[in-house]
Amino acid sequence: SSPRHSTSLTPPPGTALTMSNNLELAEAKKKEGNDAFAKKDYEAAIGFYTEAIELDPQNHIYYSNRSLMYAESGKFTEALADAEKCVKLEPSFVKGYHRVANAQFELEQLDAAIATIRTGLQKDTKSKDLTNLLRKIKSKKASSASSHAPAKGQDG
Repeated sequence: SSPRHSTSLTPPPGTALTMSNNLELAEAKKKEGNDAFAKKDYEAAIGFYTEAIELDPQNHIYYSNRSLMYAESGKFTEALADAEKCVKLEPSFVKGYHRVANAQFELEQLDAAIATIRTGLQKDTKSKDLTNLLRKIKSKKASSASSHAPAKGQDG
């Protein structure tokens, strides 16, 4: 009688193995991205984080990091998209809310930024980053309100 081959121990080719390889590769790409960021080479860092995301699209950290690189490069629309993806993947990640709110602030979406910060502060009431950004936004709102407000009593 021929020996029966047990298939329960080995996963189908290319599933579990590729998965863990991808996660390791993605972490390696993240590290390269971090190194590029340390040298202020934001374009290179964006490339590495993009590769990490392609390998492991569920990892919120990669979106957070790439969001920061976009923001540092002045690409706030892209920064906002990545930050929003980050908090969607990991709603408890407070730094993600800071990334979203900062991009909204830079895009002049001040009310949206304040709402984002309030959501983030529900997750962590002590977040210095969020409270500092909130202060910055409120002062910008106050200064733009006073400079753009129409003079009262002119249209009698």
